[in-house]
Amino acid sequence: KVYSGEGNDALTRHRQANGTGVEQEESDGVGRVIRKLQKSIPALDMYTSETWQVLSYKQGDHYVPHHDFTECESEEHWNDIMRDFGNRFATLLLVLKRADKGGETVFPYLQRTVTQEVGDVLLWINLDRTGKGNTNSLHGACPISEGEKIAATLWLRERGQPMMHNPDGMQLFDVEALARPDVVFL
Repeated sequence: KVYSGEGNDALTRHRQANGTGVEQEESDGVGRVIRKLQKSIPALDMYTSETWQVLSYKQGDHYVPHHDFTECESEEHWNDIMRDFGNRFATLLLVLKRADKGGETVFPYLQRTVTQEVGDVLLWINLDRTGKGNTNSLHGACPISEGEKIAATLWLRERGQPMMHNPDGMQLFDVEALARPDVVFL
């Protein structure tokens, strides 16, 4: 089931998982995680984000390839979140529990499949510096064959992101500003 935000759940074939939202400072542990991430990747503002989305994938659960950015025909179609905070600039995926088999994150256009260990963080950029969606960020969660995967997703919004500052109109980011040891960038 996927919660629509309208007070009702809907069945979907696109995603099969259980999830809940967790505020950034909801507990000391969650607060420590966000502060550690901010310190580890100072080029990103972790506080211009949505709440953590914690998802549990059990046997057979999956999420078909999709983009995390929203495409709107014009600003007239934006909701309040888009208007105030902008699009989903980047996605951060933290694995809390790894499935025994399956559950990899797949990037079809990049021909990459990523198997994360517990505690691993995977970060990818959803937009170029002009705010246009990066189609190469298409990704999905492979079906779980055995066990359970629990992951926490944080979507960083574009407003207030230092990396979105673009006086020269360049489409590419300064990737070196993101470089840190033990972090995988796709």
